[in-house]
Amino acid sequence: MKNAQKNLKYFLGILTLLSFLICNLTFINAFLPHTTAPLIFCADQGRFEAHEFGKHDPIRIVQKSFEEYKLQVNEHDLILYRKFSRDWWQVWNWIEFLFHPRWKYPYAGKNGCP
Repeated sequence: MKNAQKNLKYFLGILTLLSFLICNLTFINAFLPHTTAPLIFCADQGRFEAHEFGKHDPIRIVQKSFEEYKLQVNEHDLILYRKFSRDWWQVWNWIEFLFHPRWKYPYAGKNGCP
């Protein structure tokens, strides 16, 4: 009986791992919901705001705008925040959550910007 329970745990673990890999590393990921655009970034208590509109307006444009803003206001220690959260229940997005540069910025909340 214990051996059957142990085998079931291994089976469920392997099934979970395979499901995660299939959802993250195959074309199936394209058909699953993702964080929707526009993705809003802010800084300087909301005086700076930039949007990322996906493939047509990538994160590097937001970063460039932020660097230009820091030079304009002569504040080199400003921090860029994101106003969108991770939806951890979307396991098919975990690879993006871990490795895409947009998720490296601290979360400010949907309504405010420090």
